[in-house]
Amino acid sequence: MTILDVGCGIGGPLSYVAKKYGAKGIGINISPHNIQRGTKISNAHVGHEVTFQVADALQPPFSDGQFGIVWSMECGDHLPDKAKLPPLFFGLNSIKTFRWNSIQFVSELVRVAAPGGTIILTTSCLGDLTPNEESLKPQERELLQSLREPMCLLEWISCAHYVDLFKSHTTKAVPEASVSYLELLKCFEPRFSYLEIS
Repeated sequence: MTILDVGCGIGGPLSYVAKKYGAKGIGINISPHNIQRGTKISNAHVGHEVTFQVADALQPPFSDGQFGIVWSMECGDHLPDKAKLPPLFFGLNSIKTFRWNSIQFVSELVRVAAPGGTIILTTSCLGDLTPNEESLKPQERELLQSLREPMCLLEWISCAHYVDLFKSHTTKAVPEASVSYLELLKCFEPRFSYLEIS
């Protein structure tokens, strides 16, 4: 079985998993510099079981159903939507940006995954509003704004948004694991959550 790492950076996690479990892997990233570094590091520590190539996460150059495992770590929320749709921010319309291409990103992850395969997605997410909330509190908006630019995020979306996108592509139940950043990193507000879909 071959693992596809979408938005692999320099390929550290993919190389680690390949070495630990004897898996084969392909990492894609849009940065030629990262691919070059990842190839050098992987060749030194894993051998040729892991390869890297320059490719766009929104147009991965692979056949439908090619990979038993498709994963993406902290990648999708950095991919701009070429259509430049207006932002949808749970009341954060003051942030001037355009919407990232979540629909195409999830569609491509699903497309390259083999039938019965596994998709693993880890990303920074905005926790869902409670039934009593119409929008974020002012201090939450300020925190989001202060984090968005340094983290190179185009927008914050909720875990529910991802779950809905995956549900639109499958008839199987989509499990969701959500751990607040406060628990995970001990430094952010609990409104932010961590999503893994597999």
